[in-house]
Amino acid sequence: NCMKQLSICRFIIIDKLDILRNMTESSAVSSMLLLLLLAFRVPCRAASMLAASAEVLPPNKTGRNCGGAFPGIRADAAAPARDAAAAPARDAAAPAPARDAAAPAPARDAAAPARDAAAARAGSPSPVEAFRSRCWRRGFSPTSGRPTDHTPEPFAAAPACRGRLFLVAIVHSAVGNAAKRHLIRRTWASISNIGGRRLATVFVVGRSADQDENRRLNKESEEFGDLVVANFRDHYRNLTYKNLYGIRWALEHCSGVRFVLKTDDDVLVNTFRLVEYISDRLLETRNFFYCMTAKQETRMSDPQYKWFVSPSEWPVQEYPLHCKGLAYLFSADLLGPLHLCAQWRNYFWIDDIFVTGAVAHECLGAALLHWAPGWDFSYLNPSLTGLQLTQAVVFNEFDSEPVPALTVRAWQTILYYS
Repeated sequence: NCMKQLSICRFIIIDKLDILRNMTESSAVSSMLLLLLLAFRVPCRAASMLAASAEVLPPNKTGRNCGGAFPGIRADAAAPARDAAAAPARDAAAPAPARDAAAPAPARDAAAPARDAAAARAGSPSPVEAFRSRCWRRGFSPTSGRPTDHTPEPFAAAPACRGRLFLVAIVHSAVGNAAKRHLIRRTWASISNIGGRRLATVFVVGRSADQDENRRLNKESEEFGDLVVANFRDHYRNLTYKNLYGIRWALEHCSGVRFVLKTDDDVLVNTFRLVEYISDRLLETRNFFYCMTAKQETRMSDPQYKWFVSPSEWPVQEYPLHCKGLAYLFSADLLGPLHLCAQWRNYFWIDDIFVTGAVAHECLGAALLHWAPGWDFSYLNPSLTGLQLTQAVVFNEFDSEPVPALTVRAWQTILYYS
């Protein structure tokens, strides 16, 4: 039966030689592989994928991508041992890839404007231009009709994510909140793998006017390697910069992640319940935010209040539907669109409204899903039982000031019951 299939395949290939001679080498190899796959009737999506993309399939000795070995082909049991023995010699002979010292860093690509202009002249819009029709709004966007990059500066970045992460938590923190960051590292950020689903946590901060604080921040960054330090003054009216730099970091350094949790440094997260909830209900969901939604909120018009917003900052009275900033989860497929779409909007300093409401919901059409009852507790307090601690996902620290002993005790309870 195997020889018959090989014979059939041989005649098919010979019959198509005239076509193959007119193809490039890559296309010919791709087509030959496609014919082989079809001849053997391999139960695999690889054949249709190859036909659509004309790309060469990666080596696969045992056919595991197809759910089993190819019919009529025996797996070479000695191959793994031979490969392992040959690998050191092969790796030693292969030169290390040279780093292009002249290549610009992603954060400061000087050639990008020229490329975008050339692309526009050629009729194909740049990635940013492609979002203009969806994101530009009269009264809310630059009057020049041109995009504004809100995160143009290079930043001190935490190391890139290793491998494919399930979730990355981006914690907004103030420069002077080192104690809060240490508490998070001791508790919920100490968990990096739950049932094979890998997690990571980074803290996004700005810069202080106090140089001693900046030096301490640099030392902390060197010690823990989990800080994203952006070049803006750390102030509540710059919260949107903090949010957008966090998005940019994830886009550039954690591109394989599936979900993103944005939270503040006064929040305790039950990471076990979070991963369980995503796996059970949101695993295949895209283009969404999962949060405590805020409807029909209006801007504060009294100049005496901290959160006063003038008509020049926000031209209408009502805010769009948006997420409260305590904590929210969103699918990582939104990272790129958020980064590009935000450039078509005027800067607005209340980040929850700007990012989740104006950009994500109004412009990109992202679904804002109100989280299930019991997903959060307003405050972490001593009266919470073990059941409450294990069922909820996020807890706000009392009056935004963590009580370390209470936080550690609550986390130990979560560990015990999880």
